Amino acid sequence: MNVVFSVTYIPPTYIGGGQTYIYYLTKELYKLGVNIKVFTSKPSVTSSSEWDWSHARICGCKPILRVSNTPIMPTLFPKMVEDDAYDIVHTDVPQAYSCDVSALVSQLKRKPLIITYHCDLLPSLISKIYSIILSKYTLERADKIIATTRSYSKTSPLLSRFMKKVEVIPMGIDLERFSVRNRQKFSKDIKDRYDIGEDEYVLLFVGGLNNPHKYKRVDILINAFSGILEKRSDVRLIIVGEDELRRSYEDLCSTLGIKNKVIFTGYVSNEELPKYYCASDLFVLPSLTREEAFGIVLLEAAACGSIPICFDIPGPGEVCKDLGGFVAPIGDPVNELKKLILEILTYDLDELKNTCTERVKKYTWRNIASKTLEIYEKVMK
Repeated sequence: MNVVFSVTYIPPTYIGGGQTYIYYLTKELYKLGVNIKVFTSKPSVTSSSEWDWSHARICGCKPILRVSNTPIMPTLFPKMVEDDAYDIVHTDVPQAYSCDVSALVSQLKRKPLIITYHCDLLPSLISKIYSIILSKYTLERADKIIATTRSYSKTSPLLSRFMKKVEVIPMGIDLERFSVRNRQKFSKDIKDRYDIGEDEYVLLFVGGLNNPHKYKRVDILINAFSGILEKRSDVRLIIVGEDELRRSYEDLCSTLGIKNKVIFTGYVSNEELPKYYCASDLFVLPSLTREEAFGIVLLEAAACGSIPICFDIPGPGEVCKDLGGFVAPIGDPVNELKKLILEILTYDLDELKNTCTERVKKYTWRNIASKTLEIYEKVMK
C-alpha cells in the first residue's frame, strides 16, 4: 500500500503535537509495510526539494508567503497531481491550504481521502470564513475523519456534523523515550540540580510560554500553587518552557511571594525532558479552552510515572481519566485546581503512579498505526 501525506510542517522545521503525530505515525506505518511519501513546506535551509527520513520520502514545496503561520505552496498541487504512485491521500486539520489541496487532488485522482482532525479553528473572522470552505468541501470530501477523542469530536461545532465519518484514534507515545526505567536516577539528577528536598512533592508543567500558547493558562496554575502553599510548604513547582510570556509569569510569582518555590527551567532539550517528568509527582495541564484538544504531554507524564491532572474539558479530560489521572471542574478554576491537588497529595501516590504507567501502554504508536492501517484497508475495499 502506498500512502501520500500532505501537511504544512514536519520535524525538525517545526515541533508540536501535529508534527509529532506525523513523524511517529508514518514511522510505524512503514514498519507495517506501508510505503510513505510526505508533501510539506520546504525549509529555507534545505537546498534540495526532496530529502529522506529513514522511513519516508519527503517532498518539499517552497512557500511564497505565510498567512497566519500557514505556508502557501503553489507547487503543492501540481506535484501531487503529477505523482501517481499512491493509493490513499492523508492530510490533517486545522492547518489550511495543504488539507484543501489534498481534498482537490483526491477528487481529481479518485483516491480515498483520510483527514486527521487535530482541533477546531481558532475563533476569528478569517477562521469563520474558512470554516465554510472546510465544512462544505474539504470535510465533505473525506472518506474517513480521524478524531483523537470521542468527547472532542462530539462537541466540535464543525466536526460534530460529520460523526458518521469519524473514527476515534488517539495520539501516541514513544515508550522507549518516555518510561519509568530510569525514574530514580533521573529524579535524583533534577532534584540535585535545583536543590529540591527528597521529602518535597514536585508539580510540573511543560509547554510553550509564548502568546500562541497563552491558552495553556500557566497563570491559573501559579495562582493555584500559591493557594496550595498556604496549606503546606513541602511542594515545589517546575515550569518547563521558554519565550516571551516567561517574564510575566515570573513577575506573577514575585507578586504572590512564591518565587523561591517556583523553578523556571527555560528551554529543555528532547533528551533532557523525560528527566523532568520522572522527577515530578503530579503533572498539570491547566488549559481551559478547545485550543487544547488532546494533550500529548499527559501521555508523556503518565509514561514517566507522573500523575496527570487537567480541567474537565473535551479531549484532555477524556485522556486524563483514561490514564487514571484527575480532572478539576472549570467553574472556579484556580480554587478547584488548588483543592484537587491538595486532595491528591493525601493519597497513596505510588499506587496512582503505577496505574498511570500501566494504562498508558495501550497508547503506543504501533497500536495507533495499526488502527490507522485498518481504516486505510476499509476505504480501499
